[in-house]
Amino acid sequence: MPSNILTQKFYEVQKYLTVSYHGRLTYALVTNKKFWDGLPADLKAPLTRAVKESTDFFNETAAKDNLDALEKIKASGKIQVHVLTDAEKKAWVAKLMPVHKEMQGRFGKDFIDKIYKASGFTPPQS
Repeated sequence: MPSNILTQKFYEVQKYLTVSYHGRLTYALVTNKKFWDGLPADLKAPLTRAVKESTDFFNETAAKDNLDALEKIKASGKIQVHVLTDAEKKAWVAKLMPVHKEMQGRFGKDFIDKIYKASGFTPPQS
């Protein structure tokens, strides 16, 4: 993530940076099902709304921080930044699809499909 590269000053010692967008930047709140199920019904709706609003806020803030960090890294002139082209992204995805297939064997196709749906990823047709 560019924000880590900036704050940890990696850009001062590395020569190249490829912006691949291969990871997903999100924050999540996780709770124990027994605890959640034990909450009074009248608290669940406002708590769910508050969690969604704060999660959205932090995800948007992190995305902006990363964009700002990338601009600062570029402006430093200390590192050569390459942003993957659409063709390079497609080649990257194609090379990683066997890993997705392997994970289907471990976690099930339904689980992998849920990840695709949540991330907005459409796998290439094989």
